[in-house]
Amino acid sequence: MKGKLKTVLFGFDKKETLNYIENYQRESHRKISALEQELSAIKEQAEVLKSENAAFEKELISVKNRLEAAEKESIAIKKASDEKDKKYIDEIDETYKQLEIMRDNMKDALDNFIKQVDNINDNLENTKNAIDTNSQNKSVNDKIMCI
Repeated sequence: MKGKLKTVLFGFDKKETLNYIENYQRESHRKISALEQELSAIKEQAEVLKSENAAFEKELISVKNRLEAAEKESIAIKKASDEKDKKYIDEIDETYKQLEIMRDNMKDALDNFIKQVDNINDNLENTKNAIDTNSQNKSVNDKIMCI
């Protein structure tokens, strides 16, 4: 569309001016129609995006809920594991104490056994000496009797 109108004596050419206005109106209507179509498409796109956003928000809430549940379960599992570990540690400590008592009892029993063996050895040595003494006395007595 041209921006200049033909002029005639005492003003603008009426026919030319009316054609210009009609063309301007048609062009304006065409542009308005195109803009309205573009606006409509943008509104549709906005609705689709709002719908997708709502779905994403719903999914986000679901993921947050699952995460919270998983965290609670993790805490419960850790607590149970800690309690179980403490129980095992307590059992190990108790077993260790019992083994120490058994070791001390075994040491005492071994010491008593060694004392008994030493007493038996002493008794055997005393008996041997007594036999040797009796034997020597018998020999002397036999010699005395022979005389």
